[in-house]
Amino acid sequence: MNLGLAIFLSSIFLGGIWLYYITRDGWNWKKIIKWLGSIIVLLLIVIGGILFYQNFINKKHSYIEKENSNDLTELRKEKLKDFKRERLTMLGGFELGKTQSDIKFLYGHPESIYKKGLEVWRYEEGLDSYILYFVDKKIISVTTYYYDPLFKTTEDIRVKWGEPVKIINFADDYKKLFFYTDYNLYFTFDMNKAIWQGIFLTQYEKEVKDLILSQQYF
Repeated sequence: MNLGLAIFLSSIFLGGIWLYYITRDGWNWKKIIKWLGSIIVLLLIVIGGILFYQNFINKKHSYIEKENSNDLTELRKEKLKDFKRERLTMLGGFELGKTQSDIKFLYGHPESIYKKGLEVWRYEEGLDSYILYFVDKKIISVTTYYYDPLFKTTEDIRVKWGEPVKIINFADDYKKLFFYTDYNLYFTFDMNKAIWQGIFLTQYEKEVKDLILSQQYF
């Protein structure tokens, strides 16, 4: 029983005593008490039914959540069965080391071009957004949204890719950057959820790190 219900029932009880005191000589309280008793019994049955239903629903939801958790665990195991960690050189069709002329030939002119510091191009493909970083007109990094619902948290990423070589905190403490140098791979997390993933040429790790931490383009 919650506090509001307890106060409500206490008010009814005290109000009944007060009403009896001022009407005890004029009202037929035997009939009234029988009538009130029936109402109280009905009310208790209703309250008991509500509490039982809530408890049943909570247990059902808990069971469903447990089942969903077990399903996710099995799906993760199934996905990892044939998964091999390897060095990545391509993301969304954009390959590290490709020249700007190669990219224009394959994908046309980018939606946006930024030339503050490193040259940065952005391509939009449906709901996907790809951010390309260039040095000497060659791609040194590609970043895009991260969508995998099975491996979303930092713990999930560690299960799939192992312990990162470097973990870097953003200035606001809500975000982290994981570098997997052995695989040319990085992830950015916001409140323990992977938001962006990217690939990079390891010799440009510092430039890529500084660009990501600046949050200028995403």
